[in-house]
Amino acid sequence: MTMTFLLQLLAFLGLSRHILAETNSSTSKVYVHIPFHLHNPSGFAHVQAEFGFQHTSGSIAEYVYYLDDHLCSPLAFNKTEGYPSHNQGLNPPFILLANAGTCSAVTKARHAQQVGASALIIADLHCNCDDKDCTKAFPKSECQEKDPKLVNDGSGNDISIPSFLMFKGITSQVKEKLVQNQPVLMELVWGLPKDATKDASLALWYHLWTTAYDPLVDVLTYHNVRAVSKALKGHAKFTPRYSIIDGTRFKCVNGPQENGPCDHLCTNKGRYCTTHATNLSGHAIVKETLRRLCIWEHFAKENEDPWWEYVLYHKEHCSEPHYFANETCLTKALVHANVDSHTVEECMKDAGDTEADVANTLLDEMIQKQKQSSVVALPAITVNQDVLDHMSSWSLFESICRRYWDSKVSTPEICVKCGACPNIIGCIEEGHCVGFHDKSDNENNAPTDKKENKRKKAYHGWRFFWFIVISCLCGLGYYQYKQQHGYGDRSGPFQGYLQLSSDP
Repeated sequence: MTMTFLLQLLAFLGLSRHILAETNSSTSKVYVHIPFHLHNPSGFAHVQAEFGFQHTSGSIAEYVYYLDDHLCSPLAFNKTEGYPSHNQGLNPPFILLANAGTCSAVTKARHAQQVGASALIIADLHCNCDDKDCTKAFPKSECQEKDPKLVNDGSGNDISIPSFLMFKGITSQVKEKLVQNQPVLMELVWGLPKDATKDASLALWYHLWTTAYDPLVDVLTYHNVRAVSKALKGHAKFTPRYSIIDGTRFKCVNGPQENGPCDHLCTNKGRYCTTHATNLSGHAIVKETLRRLCIWEHFAKENEDPWWEYVLYHKEHCSEPHYFANETCLTKALVHANVDSHTVEECMKDAGDTEADVANTLLDEMIQKQKQSSVVALPAITVNQDVLDHMSSWSLFESICRRYWDSKVSTPEICVKCGACPNIIGCIEEGHCVGFHDKSDNENNAPTDKKENKRKKAYHGWRFFWFIVISCLCGLGYYQYKQQHGYGDRSGPFQGYLQLSSDP
């Protein structure tokens, strides 16, 4: 009985570990940001494809085109068809919305990719049977008991765009708006890392593409990219880049800014927009973007430290929505970075501010830079316009050093010293190769604050607790086994050997 209980306990512990692994696994999200009345802060139910852009973390926020077709034949697709109406063909980047059925999801994704789509949304034509709102709205439509899957039919290795299936309840509303020639802005977020890099020709500059509020970039990632930037100073030029959505594409300019289709997403009367975060408006994120551009413009072009110090402080202390635009927190961040707040404010006003009904030169520049780049998914690192497959300091360091190795230009000493070291950041900071127990370059698992250290201590404490429990149970089981076989009783089979003397 004791052994049975022990086996059950071990099975429970194994199951618990599996549950924890499942809980910590990456997930994907799908949002509708414009029109705002369709926005759901928690995102919409969807199915992510088992092929395509699965190998990295990122997000895409783009204009949506709807093709009232199954997208099963490239010949059936006319670039001047679809909704919203357009006469000059589709203008990438965009997210393509097409109907489910008739052919495989891989075929649809391939055809969407061929016409320049950055992502594909497949609109399910049936309600889920447990979705009462959908079945009520479409009483004549047959419902399905199980969610469909977007599986790889064996030919999906050439698909490089993300694909999602969304259910009829929300896609019917999105289609309705698009058919009425109203713009729709959707955001897709996914997060499955992949250890990979790209080889390319020699490059001397690189960019970190993100937004002022990007939960996919943590403090440690910023710290490690900064370390690489310092190590490669003089060999590669770093410049931050920020993604801004052009409000004119979504007819946000001169429209109502409150309770309108672009509600609180934009600045400058709808010209510059970004997506909402939970309890944080797009307007606040765009304004913070402008502030960081001004810090870079006036304080960090020659010496990057003020920009890094501000960004790191803001990420550590002001990243929560209720602190993000808090004047006290922003002032502390500027003081910490030794940045003059008056100079930053003047720069923001001179560029065009965020409240005025005028163009902003710095934000316009970011829109143009992104159009000229090949960046669609965020966050991203580009080296001379080449988007790295893996958003990490290791990938950045390896990519730049490889360009020197493959060229006739002399290789930087730091590349020779740390190029073969598995712990790049540890090597950069220590000046020689060190193990991960000395310095950590693990941007997904390394602790970044005291809270994380406490969590790890608690974890090891529980491990020790269960070790004691299991040891006691094993001892108890062994003791009962001895009792059953007479090891603890002198009347057992070894009586003569256990007695050292006999009574006279």
